Amino acid sequence: MSKNVFDKVNSLFGEDVMKKLEKVPVEKVYNHAKTEHQIKKIMSQTNEKLQVVFGDKGINRKYLNNKTIIGNARNQINYVLAEMFPSYFDENGNALSRADFNIKNGAVPLSNDSSQKSSEDKDTRLAALTSEMVRCALAKDDPAYASKALVNFILDRKANMLMIVISAGTKGAETQLGKQKKEILSQILPAGKLPINILAGMVKVGARMFYDNQKEVQLDIYYDKASKSYFVDKPEQAASLTSVSPVANILLQTKYQFVGSWHCHHIFKPLPSGIDDCSETTAHLYGRTGNISIHEVDFSLTKALLPENTMFRTYVYGNFIDFKLSEVFNYDISDK
Repeated sequence: MSKNVFDKVNSLFGEDVMKKLEKVPVEKVYNHAKTEHQIKKIMSQTNEKLQVVFGDKGINRKYLNNKTIIGNARNQINYVLAEMFPSYFDENGNALSRADFNIKNGAVPLSNDSSQKSSEDKDTRLAALTSEMVRCALAKDDPAYASKALVNFILDRKANMLMIVISAGTKGAETQLGKQKKEILSQILPAGKLPINILAGMVKVGARMFYDNQKEVQLDIYYDKASKSYFVDKPEQAASLTSVSPVANILLQTKYQFVGSWHCHHIFKPLPSGIDDCSETTAHLYGRTGNISIHEVDFSLTKALLPENTMFRTYVYGNFIDFKLSEVFNYDISDK
């Protein structure tokens, strides 16, 4: 049998929809993107620019100045750090050290006791501005940055740009917030609804992973601003029959907007597990598919894409919001 066991799915949706579906072996679906050549170029770059992390331990003040920007915020605004935090930079545009910031604000300097030399060295070397301050400022405009545990920063020194990286937790088998779903989705999906081939392709990969390896799988969705299109990536991950633990694809996230993730519960129900509830805590798109047939010969793409078998949601200001598939994808599956 061909590795692509879904060759005959034309009859499931009809010719018009099938023209949009990927007719490639399912193990290649997650590698496909309209900007594939761009992705390969990024993946071939060295990791030099990713070695300086702006995190809990602080960052050397010499790496930040009044031209440092946050370059891949979801709202596509290039925030300038010195405009967000003017009091943390001196008149020459250099980032203030912790010690200088304290002196500027009238704090008592550390004594010259030798036991405090290590702390003094750190305070004169590290910037007073912290990644947590930046994350909290961004979270006021966009709830995607509300989770301290899942939002990280990388400094691209060559571009003088902070890159935001969203991590994902381990996966396993609504409240009215004032903002309408349409407005929330407009932030999550910058180019509008996702193409139905994205969902069909992900479900194919999930089914293939279960039938071949009896494992869950997670796939991540990205938006390419240049081509105004979405594409899917399979991040590095450790998976078993009942869980999948992915690693954030830093290289892709520094170039493209992270839209969200989907993972397959295969034969189990698609309802979110307690692990899912703990890890899906940013304002991105989270999807799950379950209840697929235990035997490959009985697999039905139509059934897998029914609302009771594939579910999507997001997390905004401490609440989960469920979406209909027709709100997320440009094909109303529930009507078929």
